[in-house]
Amino acid sequence: MRIFGLWFAVFFVRSLIGLNCVGQEPLLPNRKVQWYEMEGVRFWGLSVLDVSFGRSIGVGSFPFNFYYDWDFGYVYKNHKDRIGFKAFLELEIPASIALDLEVGADDGVRLYIDGELVIDAWALGSYRKFRTLYPLTAGKHRLELHYFEWEGVAKVKFAADTGALLVLSTLTAKPNL
Repeated sequence: MRIFGLWFAVFFVRSLIGLNCVGQEPLLPNRKVQWYEMEGVRFWGLSVLDVSFGRSIGVGSFPFNFYYDWDFGYVYKNHKDRIGFKAFLELEIPASIALDLEVGADDGVRLYIDGELVIDAWALGSYRKFRTLYPLTAGKHRLELHYFEWEGVAKVKFAADTGALLVLSTLTAKPNL
């Protein structure tokens, strides 16, 4: 019951200070996404090595947390395979926090925080999940997720424990005057 009371208080305070009113930025911003055709070198015609971003083919956005399961369908426009993206997010943290992060992918994924490679699974493979508890200091941070799908099933996930971020943002937000 105490947890419900705490969450109710947080959301009540949020509504009083107008964090998600029309014309304001969302509490947790969307990610900017740049889509690419992927390039790779085949080894003896069997496996693909050295997968890299090729020609840029478009831009878009994802929500802060996302899970996309395209299966064998189209991933972006008319691309099913050999497709990838770089998703960027700038985040300002009002106080130090340990952020629980999970990424998953079929095929490859990399997670960078402030330029540091935190999760590196840049390889062909079925869907796998990776988790880390990453300490963030107060201030601005850049999260960058790289993903590629080579052939077959396509899935990607990014999830962060947003509860702590929401509470921190709510407690440090200032009302619009």
